[in-house]
Amino acid sequence: MKNKIIPMLLPIDILTGSGTAQIILTDKWTTIKSSYPPVADPKGYYLKTVYSN
Repeated sequence: MKNKIIPMLLPIDILTGSGTAQIILTDKWTTIKSSYPPVADPKGYYLKTVYSN
């Protein structure tokens, strides 16, 4: 994972096969190991879809 669109450090939860991992996303790549595809921000704190007119 890599934070390319937000120009700051971003603390985020990643849901993996062994539980929830808390990491800091930066502009450098971070490797996450999981027995199934990891879910970034499972509670929707940072990565939300906002609709406006």
